[in-house]
Amino acid sequence: MKKNIKALAFYCGMENPPDKKDYSDCIQWGKVHFQRAKTFENILHNGKCHNKFLGLSQGFIKCWDEAFDYARTINSDIKEAVYRAKFEDTYAHCMPMRIESMNQEELYQKHTECKKKAEKVATEFVNDIKPKIEQYLAKKQGG
Repeated sequence: MKKNIKALAFYCGMENPPDKKDYSDCIQWGKVHFQRAKTFENILHNGKCHNKFLGLSQGFIKCWDEAFDYARTINSDIKEAVYRAKFEDTYAHCMPMRIESMNQEELYQKHTECKKKAEKVATEFVNDIKPKIEQYLAKKQGG
Protein backbone atom coordinates (compact mmCIF):
# COMPACT_ATOMS: atom_id res chain seq x y z
CA MET A 1 0.00 0.00 0.00
CA LYS A 2 1.31 3.44 -0.90
CA LYS A 3 2.69 5.63 1.88
CA ASN A 4 0.17 8.43 1.20
CA ILE A 5 -2.82 6.10 1.34
CA LYS A 6 -1.48 4.54 4.54
CA ALA A 7 -1.08 8.02 6.04
CA LEU A 8 -4.68 8.98 5.19
CA ALA A 9 -5.97 5.63 6.46
CA PHE A 10 -4.19 6.39 9.74
CA TYR A 11 -5.77 9.87 9.77
CA CYS A 12 -9.19 8.28 9.21
CA GLY A 13 -8.65 5.93 12.15
CA MET A 14 -7.54 8.75 14.43
CA GLU A 15 -10.07 11.40 13.43
CA ASN A 16 -13.14 9.37 12.44
CA PRO A 17 -14.23 11.75 9.61
CA PRO A 18 -17.98 12.15 8.98
CA ASP A 19 -17.86 10.40 5.58
CA LYS A 20 -15.98 7.36 6.96
CA LYS A 21 -19.28 5.46 7.10
CA ASP A 22 -19.51 5.70 3.27
CA TYR A 23 -16.49 3.37 2.88
CA SER A 24 -15.81 -0.24 3.83
CA ASP A 25 -12.81 0.76 5.98
CA CYS A 26 -10.20 3.46 6.53
CA ILE A 27 -7.93 2.03 3.84
CA GLN A 28 -10.69 2.53 1.26
CA TRP A 29 -11.35 6.02 2.66
CA GLY A 30 -7.64 6.81 2.34
CA LYS A 31 -7.49 5.56 -1.26
CA VAL A 32 -10.46 7.65 -2.39
CA HIS A 33 -9.39 10.78 -0.53
CA PHE A 34 -5.79 10.59 -1.76
CA GLN A 35 -6.99 10.09 -5.34
CA ARG A 36 -9.26 13.15 -5.02
CA ALA A 37 -6.45 15.33 -3.66
CA LYS A 38 -4.04 14.11 -6.35
CA THR A 39 -6.60 14.66 -9.12
CA PHE A 40 -7.35 18.20 -7.93
CA GLU A 41 -3.65 19.12 -7.88
CA ASN A 42 -3.07 17.48 -11.26
CA ILE A 43 -5.97 19.31 -12.93
CA LEU A 44 -4.90 22.59 -11.36
CA HIS A 45 -1.32 22.33 -12.63
CA ASN A 46 -1.71 20.25 -15.81
CA GLY A 47 -5.29 20.82 -16.93
CA LYS A 48 -6.69 21.43 -20.39
CA CYS A 49 -6.15 25.20 -20.10
CA HIS A 50 -2.47 24.67 -20.90
CA ASN A 51 -1.23 24.97 -24.44
CA LYS A 52 0.13 21.46 -24.94
CA PHE A 53 2.28 22.57 -27.89
CA LEU A 54 4.16 25.22 -25.98
CA GLY A 55 4.41 23.33 -22.72
CA LEU A 56 5.91 26.50 -21.28
CA SER A 57 2.77 27.62 -19.50
CA GLN A 58 2.71 24.61 -17.20
CA GLY A 59 3.63 25.62 -13.71
CA PHE A 60 2.85 29.29 -14.39
CA ILE A 61 -0.79 29.11 -15.43
CA LYS A 62 -3.22 27.31 -13.17
CA CYS A 63 -6.44 25.83 -14.52
CA TRP A 64 -8.71 27.26 -11.82
CA ASP A 65 -12.09 26.80 -13.53
CA GLU A 66 -11.30 23.21 -14.45
CA ALA A 67 -10.04 22.48 -10.93
CA PHE A 68 -13.14 24.10 -9.39
CA ASP A 69 -15.39 22.06 -11.72
CA TYR A 70 -13.68 18.94 -10.36
CA ALA A 71 -13.93 20.21 -6.76
CA ARG A 72 -17.71 20.57 -7.20
CA THR A 73 -17.93 16.83 -7.89
CA ILE A 74 -16.40 16.23 -4.45
CA ASN A 75 -18.54 18.71 -2.54
CA SER A 76 -21.01 21.37 -3.66
CA ASP A 77 -19.25 23.74 -1.25
CA ILE A 78 -16.18 24.47 -3.38
CA LYS A 79 -14.24 26.12 -0.56
CA GLU A 80 -14.70 23.01 1.57
CA ALA A 81 -13.76 20.67 -1.29
CA VAL A 82 -10.61 22.66 -2.08
CA TYR A 83 -9.74 22.84 1.63
CA ARG A 84 -10.11 19.05 2.01
CA ALA A 85 -8.06 18.33 -1.12
CA LYS A 86 -5.24 20.63 0.02
CA PHE A 87 -5.44 19.38 3.61
CA GLU A 88 -5.34 15.70 2.68
CA ASP A 89 -2.53 16.19 0.16
CA THR A 90 -0.42 18.12 2.69
CA TYR A 91 -1.14 15.66 5.52
CA ALA A 92 -0.34 12.62 3.37
CA HIS A 93 2.98 14.09 2.25
CA CYS A 94 3.89 15.21 5.77
CA MET A 95 3.53 11.81 7.42
CA PRO A 96 6.65 9.59 7.56
CA MET A 97 7.35 6.82 5.06
CA ARG A 98 7.07 3.89 7.49
CA ILE A 99 4.41 4.74 10.04
CA GLU A 100 4.21 1.09 11.13
CA SER A 101 7.79 1.23 12.45
CA MET A 102 7.09 4.17 14.78
CA ASN A 103 5.99 3.79 18.37
CA GLN A 104 2.50 5.05 19.28
CA GLU A 105 3.72 8.17 21.05
CA GLU A 106 5.94 9.25 18.12
CA LEU A 107 3.17 8.46 15.66
CA TYR A 108 0.57 10.46 17.59
CA GLN A 109 3.00 13.38 17.85
CA LYS A 110 3.69 13.26 14.09
CA HIS A 111 -0.06 12.98 13.37
CA THR A 112 -0.73 16.10 15.48
CA GLU A 113 2.14 17.98 13.82
CA CYS A 114 1.03 17.03 10.29
CA LYS A 115 -2.61 17.80 11.04
CA LYS A 116 -1.66 21.31 12.25
CA LYS A 117 0.57 21.86 9.22
CA ALA A 118 -2.16 20.66 6.83
CA GLU A 119 -4.79 22.86 8.50
CA LYS A 120 -2.50 25.90 8.16
CA VAL A 121 -1.57 25.19 4.52
CA ALA A 122 -5.17 24.44 3.48
CA THR A 123 -6.59 27.49 5.29
CA GLU A 124 -3.99 29.83 3.77
CA PHE A 125 -4.54 28.31 0.31
CA VAL A 126 -8.33 28.76 0.44
CA ASN A 127 -7.97 32.31 1.83
CA ASP A 128 -5.51 33.19 -0.95
CA ILE A 129 -7.83 31.94 -3.70
CA LYS A 130 -11.17 33.19 -2.29
CA PRO A 131 -11.41 35.86 -5.04
CA LYS A 132 -10.86 33.16 -7.70
CA ILE A 133 -13.58 30.98 -6.14
CA GLU A 134 -16.01 33.91 -5.96
CA GLN A 135 -15.23 34.85 -9.57
CA TYR A 136 -15.82 31.23 -10.63
CA LEU A 137 -19.14 31.04 -8.75
CA ALA A 138 -20.30 34.35 -10.24
CA LYS A 139 -19.50 33.04 -13.76
CA LYS A 140 -21.37 29.79 -13.08
CA GLN A 141 -24.45 31.60 -11.74
CA GLY A 142 -24.43 34.12 -14.58
CA GLY A 143 -23.88 31.57 -17.32
